[in-house]
Amino acid sequence: MATKAGITVVLAKWIFVEVTGHFPDLKVKVVESFPDDIGEWKFVESGEDFTVQFVDSFPDIKIKYVNSFPGVE
Repeated sequence: MATKAGITVVLAKWIFVEVTGHFPDLKVKVVESFPDDIGEWKFVESGEDFTVQFVDSFPDIKIKYVNSFPGVE
């Protein structure tokens, strides 16, 4: 939990993700280095910004893996 200017923000440790082929919230391109743009993800074993748990129901977001044009539509 972080507080700034009287606003409390709860930082989520886990993001529940469902991989879908239709109507994704985010198109994800897995990269090996420098995930600088929206939708570019790099999977790491330590030093993570957040943790993803893949689920089949009740996701926080739905993603679709792509080879080009990651991000939101």
